[in-house]
Amino acid sequence: FRYMKVKLLMLSISLITCISVFGQGQQAGTLSFQAGYDFGIHGTLYKSQYLGLPIETDTGGAATSMFSFGAQYNLLNWLSGGVTFVYGSYLEDTADVSANGNNVGNISFDLRLYPVNGEKFNLYIGPEVGYSFLEIRKLNPSLGNIEEVSNYSGGHFGVNLGFNWYLFSFAGVFAQAEYTRNDFTLKQYYIDGETFDLTNWDASLNTFSGAVRVGLCFKIN
Repeated sequence: FRYMKVKLLMLSISLITCISVFGQGQQAGTLSFQAGYDFGIHGTLYKSQYLGLPIETDTGGAATSMFSFGAQYNLLNWLSGGVTFVYGSYLEDTADVSANGNNVGNISFDLRLYPVNGEKFNLYIGPEVGYSFLEIRKLNPSLGNIEEVSNYSGGHFGVNLGFNWYLFSFAGVFAQAEYTRNDFTLKQYYIDGETFDLTNWDASLNTFSGAVRVGLCFKIN
């Protein structure tokens, strides 16, 4: 009889554990949100041409410090789709005295698969695609410190791996690792507020990035 009581106790514990692990926090119809901070490290490739002739090719690095806000809607228990907006600063070189503040951002649409979908914890992975923009401001000391502004924009692609951990039924924390690529093209160039004619000029800036994003998550089932 004692053996049966122990066996029933172990079975009860196992059932409770299974319910807590496999109870699905993300369900079809769930609306969820994330608000966070994103820090990224980027490898860069810059190329410019004039009349189709190569002028400059340069590789380098940059860092980004951005804030993000995103929303997701679960189409199925294991699949959601959503949109995320990210905006912040783009730092090329801390020793560059000509730097005058750079801004970067993107809006992306993404899908998320949930291989782990517990009541309190879920793990997600999926691709994103969207549009990125970048503004680089520099002071030119050889021209009396007049400002030069370069506006870039282009396609944004990425893959994300992250988790939501709900400390309460409706709110918690999240963390996400991401790999992204941005294919920027120079769209506008200004010298001391005057538009520079880019006819016959082509310039591209590709970034290859690894980043971490952390913040708060919320959901409405």
